[in-house]
Amino acid sequence: MRPKLSSILLQLAISSAHSAVFAVQLQNGDIVAPQSDNFGTVIVVHPSTGDREILSLYPNIGTGPAMSRPTSIVTLPDGNFLVSDTDSSHSALTRINAATGNRTDVSSGSIGTGPWGDVETVLLTPAGDTIMVADGFVARVNLATGNRTLISGLGIGSGPIYAFSGAGGAVLYRSGRLAIGTYDSPLDNDQPAVYDVDLATGARSILSGAGHGGGPSLSHIMDLAILPDGALVASGRNLDVKPNVTELIRIDPFTGDRTIIATQPFAQSEYERLTLAPNGFLLGSDPFTADAIYSINPTTGVRTLISGNGRGSGPPLFWGDMVVVGVPEPSAACLFLTALAAWTFIAFGRHKLRRQPTS
Repeated sequence: MRPKLSSILLQLAISSAHSAVFAVQLQNGDIVAPQSDNFGTVIVVHPSTGDREILSLYPNIGTGPAMSRPTSIVTLPDGNFLVSDTDSSHSALTRINAATGNRTDVSSGSIGTGPWGDVETVLLTPAGDTIMVADGFVARVNLATGNRTLISGLGIGSGPIYAFSGAGGAVLYRSGRLAIGTYDSPLDNDQPAVYDVDLATGARSILSGAGHGGGPSLSHIMDLAILPDGALVASGRNLDVKPNVTELIRIDPFTGDRTIIATQPFAQSEYERLTLAPNGFLLGSDPFTADAIYSINPTTGVRTLISGNGRGSGPPLFWGDMVVVGVPEPSAACLFLTALAAWTFIAFGRHKLRRQPTS
């Protein structure tokens, strides 16, 4: 998708401003979302109001390199953030200082040793290891040196090879195991699939899709998330029906069986990135009619606008991965279910509430 003209003009205005820039005061429950808007704007959303502020944006808000098309974000143990950027002008893993917005590249093709490629997803294991998932391989990253150690792919590990071909996502979904969703690939005969990777051996297998698991066919996968009960959710674009639709699909983490949660017309919505909110619902980043972040009921697919066109003020959203301040990473959230009750969206009272732009 192309950034909208209004978004571009606003970003240019911010970049040229000479007024004093103040740090965003992050609060528990805030959503931090780097935007794949060709500027790499890191936006903070305050869910109680939907208001948005900029945490980091080259050259005026925070120091360091300019980002462009970030695809993934995690919260580091020290409270700062690690973001993967995929644009050719700045392909790197970048640390974002939560207090100042300063940007520091910690690993890239020129920082550290080991395999490098565009990082679709960056993850933290419960043990604190940093995992990067790139096109066709998985590696462990030493954030102190930037060095990368191959875990799977590029000749390491048995099983089928995966390729993103423009989209996809990954989650740590069982102890020591990684699930990777793909959009389409000539390597699997253009059949979207979810791959399983054993992080101890590098072995790869197909968990769901391409003849594995029962239920409706997988859509071209945009992203994956994991629910508190361990089930996977895939956000997909179904191009095999006319008119095209987008889908949320629940996937059994052991059998690969699939169940449709919800479908919507493609022209109205597409969740480019998903993440788990502390209340057990999903957060979906939607770049279509509302340029928004939604809370999504993972059982029914019913959604509630959190921020975007129609709720909250501040810089516009495009789309981007998301983390919630003050809660465990989604990969570890299932170990801390008691945290789910700690987070509410005040504005909703008793109601319950992660592709690169086309050039």
